[in-house]
Amino acid sequence: GQDMTTVPKASLGQLSCLVHQFLRESGREEASHALEKETATCFDLGHLAQLFFRGKWEECEDYFMSFISKDLEVSTEVKAFRTILAKERYLEALILKDKEEAEYVYTTLLQQFLSPEEQG
Repeated sequence: GQDMTTVPKASLGQLSCLVHQFLRESGREEASHALEKETATCFDLGHLAQLFFRGKWEECEDYFMSFISKDLEVSTEVKAFRTILAKERYLEALILKDKEEAEYVYTTLLQQFLSPEEQG
């Protein structure tokens, strides 16, 4: 057998995707998503959508950001995604009449994405 340090990076990515597939097919979804996030080799849009629609805002952002390189973190597209998450989280807090959460999201999360005109 080869030492893992001599296996080409592409092969490791393929191996990771095969393990990911095995985990999903054997009903180990949580382990599968942990592997996706840790290796950033197999993005699962369905999982991201589930996190979003279940209101798991921090998990959703963490999962998404685990696939984003450091140089892209400030891109317009990434900022747009993170803004949408913050707005949805804020709206959910308003609907649930969770004043503390709404205030936190608005003052801490949303302010970093709003333009000066939007901040009013």
